[in-house]
Amino acid sequence: MRETGRAFSTAVVAAAVLLAGCAPGAPSATASTAASALPSATPGVHGLSSCPATQREDALPVLARLGGAPDDLAPTGDGGLWVSDEANNRITRLDARGAVVLRMIDARGPEGIVPQPDGTLIVAEQLPDRVVVIRPPSASPIAVLVQLQPVGGRAGIDSVEADRAGGRLLIPDSARGALRTAPLGGGGLTTLATGLGRPVDAAVGPDGAVYVAAENAPGLTRVPSSGGPPVAVGSLANLDDLLALDRLLYVTDMADGTVRAVDPSSGEDRILVTGIVQPQGLARLDDGRLAVSDATRGLVLAFMPC
Repeated sequence: MRETGRAFSTAVVAAAVLLAGCAPGAPSATASTAASALPSATPGVHGLSSCPATQREDALPVLARLGGAPDDLAPTGDGGLWVSDEANNRITRLDARGAVVLRMIDARGPEGIVPQPDGTLIVAEQLPDRVVVIRPPSASPIAVLVQLQPVGGRAGIDSVEADRAGGRLLIPDSARGALRTAPLGGGGLTTLATGLGRPVDAAVGPDGAVYVAAENAPGLTRVPSSGGPPVAVGSLANLDDLLALDRLLYVTDMADGTVRAVDPSSGEDRILVTGIVQPQGLARLDDGRLAVSDATRGLVLAFMPC
């Protein structure tokens, strides 16, 4: 969820202070618009030309009416969804019909969720600025994988994602404007990029680079997999969630209440959904549709990807 009670600048905020324990010599650079650093376009299916017509939120099928402020989404593996609600301190499990089958209380501000094969969940907790492991039906941490350094007056971590091919977690250090990584099982932090403003999500794109969503301009940047200067992709700003699927990226755009598909090779985008009061999490459903949460209306809805 976006940081509340503060106005977000549309300029990139430099984050010069790194965490203790981060890799020495980590890159520090502001976002560049150099087109030469972007991957080349590749013809094929699932490009922007295959996107469906734009739909309004009120025309989408509703998967669940949760109330509260549903935020990040993650597939359960059996057709359902995990839903975090940082504002109301809870994590909910939905079945494939959208019914609530489990609700856990986490007073530490749950954000991003990464389901693990053993049934545990990796959860980003915003208030203590850390990443933990929980074992449902209990929300009590059984391990702390990553402890970031809280910054006074700035909300902490907003998400965590898994790069399974790389065996690592992608950790947007929201308060310090950096992208970090750590081993999936926990361990030392490595810094891939700084100067990102307030990064709130990350995903490995079709070219193997890491794409970062931020609540400022540039809202979408590309970072080399092993780290390096971030490169602006397109001209979006104030994004919240990011999902990589086939050749495209999907983002929730807080600036205008939309969900967009983005071609990472060109930065071009298409609007898929409009009229969302507060678009937050994205997840792929088992039937091929995508799910999006509206934190203001308390809804989880489905729409077709490109």
